[in-house]
Amino acid sequence: MLGYLTNSIFIIALCLVFSVVVVQSQSTCSPKLIAPLVLPVRNVTLASQEVYRGIPLSVGTPLQNLAFLLDSLASNDTLLNDVGDFCDNTTSLIQCQYNAGGQIDTGASSTWSQASSAAAAGAAPYDSDLDSADIFGTDTLQINTSIALKHYPLGILRGSNAQPNAIGFNVNSTFLNALQAAKLIPSRTWSLFWGLTGAEPSSQMDGSLVIGGYDAAKTAGPNSTQPTTEGQGCSLLVTMTAINLNFPNGTNFNILGTSHGAALRMCVSPIYPIMTLPYDIWQSFQAFGGGTYIGRSVGINVWGEVFAAEGV
Repeated sequence: MLGYLTNSIFIIALCLVFSVVVVQSQSTCSPKLIAPLVLPVRNVTLASQEVYRGIPLSVGTPLQNLAFLLDSLASNDTLLNDVGDFCDNTTSLIQCQYNAGGQIDTGASSTWSQASSAAAAGAAPYDSDLDSADIFGTDTLQINTSIALKHYPLGILRGSNAQPNAIGFNVNSTFLNALQAAKLIPSRTWSLFWGLTGAEPSSQMDGSLVIGGYDAAKTAGPNSTQPTTEGQGCSLLVTMTAINLNFPNGTNFNILGTSHGAALRMCVSPIYPIMTLPYDIWQSFQAFGGGTYIGRSVGINVWGEVFAAEGV
């Protein structure tokens, strides 16, 4: 069983930097420098007027605005939630749109073209977490006001439980491949700063996804290079040695305790906007953190634990 912490209670500013392949010019002439591509991570207002935090991108003609998450854990492809049968009859339209970061209507896009398979659409080899009922096709992916990827391969979830509206950033990412082929990024290096989503304005900040580099202002100290792992369900495992509660009187308390030994192995994956922890650590947070527990969130941090603002 896992306990969940919302960012309004426990704020972690994490900047992830990944380098997959560095591209170098083979020309004997001075190459034209290509700047990294910077995309915002912010609260996006969906068609349902609900607010969802993610990377704002648009799909189709005319453009349909969506909020995307980044999946470096399992997927290479860009997967969408559409107005088909992704949600069951027990889920309202607003809930379905919100929980997925919005929905796309392929029938309303004049540039949507359904393909017979993922390969026919130009997508990466079929991701293991997809279902045979899912469909693939191509459409325009608008990245910002000046960059659009025409005939971009997209997956529509119709049977799998994969995260909808997710950009696959695994080792054979179709998104990175398309940007690199179009010479829109200098390398396949990417970095993610989620930003701050606290309850008070002083604890709120838009994040950024930098493709082809990283934001030096979000880093400190010497670089640390670590190998990635494959075949364990997580490509980026980290070892956590402490989870400190910082109290207003200047004291600290490590809620990690001793039940997991001196450290805890955790998986870093941007596809999950909230942190999951073993239940005993969550109980320790509840015991020492104070406040009045209300229940689960159905807001920006879906299914996170919610506490009353008073007494925290």
